[in-house]
Amino acid sequence: MALRILTIAGGLGLWIVAVAGLGFQQPGTPAPILAAGYLLVAFGCVLIVLGALGTPQKYLPMPIVYLGKISYGLYIFHLLCLSVAVAAFGWLEAQSPFLRSHHALMRPAKDLVALGLIIALASASYQFFEARFLRLKERFTFVPSRRI
Repeated sequence: MALRILTIAGGLGLWIVAVAGLGFQQPGTPAPILAAGYLLVAFGCVLIVLGALGTPQKYLPMPIVYLGKISYGLYIFHLLCLSVAVAAFGWLEAQSPFLRSHHALMRPAKDLVALGLIIALASASYQFFEARFLRLKERFTFVPSRRI
């Protein structure tokens, strides 16, 4: 269990180094820094997945389990929701000199709004669309039995 926690913490640490240490998400970042940042984030993701593989369900928080359940919708809708959040916050910043002067504070707010939109849309998609197809799948599953 300790190795699992260290592996996940190491993955998160790589993300922190990439974002806070290298600042690779800043506009105008040089290509070598950008490449190094994405490489660190990729290795961080690998460590997080390896650390989480095989974790008994009783140790997983329910919100994480739910996000796994709706993960296809998260994948499908993330770009749309990010684009909507970027456009909305761009419009807000254009309307207000105060918000324009606090651009650094707007980034986390924009990301949180985008995350909320992504989860809401993925949840609705799962509830009203995917779950119906998953129920149909059980009806058409055919497993032939062995001959005796």
